[in-house]
Amino acid sequence: MFAKRENNEVLKVADLDTPSSVADLIRGIRNRLEFEIKQHKLSFLAVTSLEENSGTSTITFNLANSFTAIGKRVLIIDGNSSNSFLSRLLAADFDCGITNIFNQVSLDFPILTLGKSIDFLPMGTRTEVLGDFLISPESQKVFHELKQRYDLILVDTSPLEKSSVSQLFSTLTDGIVVVINQKKFKLRQWEEFKKNREKLSVNIIGMIKNFV
Repeated sequence: MFAKRENNEVLKVADLDTPSSVADLIRGIRNRLEFEIKQHKLSFLAVTSLEENSGTSTITFNLANSFTAIGKRVLIIDGNSSNSFLSRLLAADFDCGITNIFNQVSLDFPILTLGKSIDFLPMGTRTEVLGDFLISPESQKVFHELKQRYDLILVDTSPLEKSSVSQLFSTLTDGIVVVINQKKFKLRQWEEFKKNREKLSVNIIGMIKNFV
């Protein structure tokens, strides 16, 4: 595992070319997700959580990295309006992103290339308009265009129950992957979460236990 550091923040990335238990776990999660993706023709997923500091950004990046290892072209979108960890770490000098697309005439996406087959669409500077953008007809055009370009789009989002933006992403995407902080996990909380999501017809693809 190696880490990218910026301003004392760390993004831990599993080295898939080196045998390790972490790399095996990431590949295992990817393979299970790949089965669901093929089975149900999914291409646009939100990675969310029940509470802050559950590791959604790290999981999102590692999943994207693992999918590129099997030949997929992947886009990561920073939809984490309360944190924007990935934008701070990966696009600190980049002052444009998904929130800057809103009300633009052209679909000229401010996308960063992070690797051979992995791209990144940062949050941008107009975080206050993200919710407005997601409920606009314009967002449908943007996401449709992006889905034509990529095999898989992963959106890193804030905790679902605490963010209206994350709730919007959960309805716009094909489904959600929920990252659970194992140290704080409560079965009752998870059951209540599932019940609330099912009422809104949100497709829960699966749960990933982090900090095990």
